[in-house]
Amino acid sequence: MPLALPSGIATGSTGALWYTARADGTINKIALDGKITSAKLPSGSWPTAMAAGQGGYMFYVAQGSNRIGRVSGNGEFVEYVIPTLKSGS
Repeated sequence: MPLALPSGIATGSTGALWYTARADGTINKIALDGKITSAKLPSGSWPTAMAAGQGGYMFYVAQGSNRIGRVSGNGEFVEYVIPTLKSGS
């Protein structure tokens, strides 16, 4: 099993636990029944922090691409570029 480097754990609106895995660039959810699902970030960056938002969305920091992202409970991503010198914006 590859090294995932888990970090950034947060509780979602359904009680599921969400965490980031920096080494493999994924956002992971542990459902109440113990099932773990994983989704790779579309930007190919390293997620480092998680926070619950409104509407059941979870937000994360995408280190390495100057983005903040949002993921839904079914794994749909939206990423927002942070306008900084290295973001290309």
